[in-house]
Amino acid sequence: METVDDPRPEPQAMTRATEEAKHGYGWDGIGLTLRDLMARAEVQAIRHALEHTGWNRKRAAQLLRISYRGLLYKMRNYSITRS
Repeated sequence: METVDDPRPEPQAMTRATEEAKHGYGWDGIGLTLRDLMARAEVQAIRHALEHTGWNRKRAAQLLRISYRGLLYKMRNYSITRS
């Protein structure tokens, strides 16, 4: 009978990866939730798309693959303005 290698990482590797993820995303016990991290990533992506397109919101929405109205909603929701 053939043996199958267990594809799961070793427990030490999982612990190390968890610690790296915590520190890599600024999760140092100050209460960041998944929702907070997702919001930060979304704001960063929107700002990048706007800067990449010279603040052309229609092109930025296309780049992000969301509707123009969706982009406007998110910009209002996150208070993203050209500064």
